[in-house]
Amino acid sequence: LRTRYAVHLAMPHWERSIVPDVCFTPGGPVYWRSQARQLISFALPHLIYPEIDLFAGLNFRERWDLRLRLRAARDSFMKADALIVQTETVRDRVARFLRFQRDRIFVVKNSFSPAFETGVREAPPRRPTDKFSILVPSAYYRHKNLGCVIDVARELRRRGVSNAEFRLTLPADSRAGQDLWARAEAAGVASMVRILGNVPHSALAAQYRDSDLIFLPTLLECSTAVYPESFIAGVPLVTSDRDFARELCGDGARYVDPLCPSGMADVLAELISSNVERAKLINAGRVSLATRYISPEQKWADQLAIIEASG
Repeated sequence: LRTRYAVHLAMPHWERSIVPDVCFTPGGPVYWRSQARQLISFALPHLIYPEIDLFAGLNFRERWDLRLRLRAARDSFMKADALIVQTETVRDRVARFLRFQRDRIFVVKNSFSPAFETGVREAPPRRPTDKFSILVPSAYYRHKNLGCVIDVARELRRRGVSNAEFRLTLPADSRAGQDLWARAEAAGVASMVRILGNVPHSALAAQYRDSDLIFLPTLLECSTAVYPESFIAGVPLVTSDRDFARELCGDGARYVDPLCPSGMADVLAELISSNVERAKLINAGRVSLATRYISPEQKWADQLAIIEASG
């Protein structure tokens, strides 16, 4: 965090040295205002989903800190000359809730990592196992809603499904990893939860290919790499029934209420028991990848066109 702010403090000096026509920030917010036209990619859903209570469970200090950080981020975006977003959903919400001028918000569809695509092709054959592997590929942030995994596992066990294994990409020695494991033990579902540790990007594709299903019960997103990665890996996807997910996935995912463990367990149990339904999802995911995402080269070309038009 200190490094990030140090970079921002140095930016005025660099701008005076370079004298750019446009300053483009691929991932905002950015805590300085350039003299040149400023173009920022918007990727902070916390500012555009007022229906989500971001402060639930926080103490006074945490609430105050979050409030200040969100206010600073909002000010940063509002000072930009233009914003780039990845979906029409986000464009609509930014215009509505931030009151940012709609014709200064440009949509460039999300893409995927070429390295991940290569990793899927080169992934070793799946190892034999008697577990139904459910990968939850996410770092631990409150809005990712990973705590629900324990409740969903407990609901699955009540339905007689005990061979499912939720695999989380969290460091085992982290506070989040330890807390989740402690909760799993207390709930009697430790055998259904596995903490993989921090998985480097170079090994992520193999984890996808070694899974039967991808589960992302997130509450907030502007976009996420998990969706196209699931489609590329050919693994069925279950995610939250939210507007951002519907636009990004279409028919390529099964949707669940991320605040209802019993409902999530119902959908997972159905997919665990049905090869046919999983195959349908995989095929629909390929269609979603082709129609809702663009190549990395096209994404850069679209961004470049906006940058050049802003100069």
